[in-house]
Amino acid sequence: MNNTISCLLIDDDLDDHEIFKLALEAVDSSILCVCLNRSVQAIEKLKADKSFSPEIIFVDINMPVMNGVECLAEIKKIDHLKTVPVIFYSTFADPEKVVEMKELGAAEYFEKPSDIDILINKLSSIFKDHNFLS
Repeated sequence: MNNTISCLLIDDDLDDHEIFKLALEAVDSSILCVCLNRSVQAIEKLKADKSFSPEIIFVDINMPVMNGVECLAEIKKIDHLKTVPVIFYSTFADPEKVVEMKELGAAEYFEKPSDIDILINKLSSIFKDHNFLS
């Protein structure tokens, strides 16, 4: 891959940031991932810094202050991000929440796997499905 792909992970678990970055490194070393641990912080950055425009966004569902579903709704209000795929990445979501996420514009949802190899395979699949990798 010749070009850098930028992604954003919004997740309140700092350990998950590290695991996610390790998995992305295994998928493709040129993927640049910015990790933020609060939805409110992420929305503020995305609104204030128009030069920061990730090509794909991963969001945890269960976060304090603003949960992932509320975060998605805010992301979809930002003009330059309306077409950016937002993927939910969480330990658990009840089926009704998954339906709500899809209605709000989420590209997909997957549960955080306990095995990093499964995460690597899933992320590889997502990046290929969205035509970021061949």
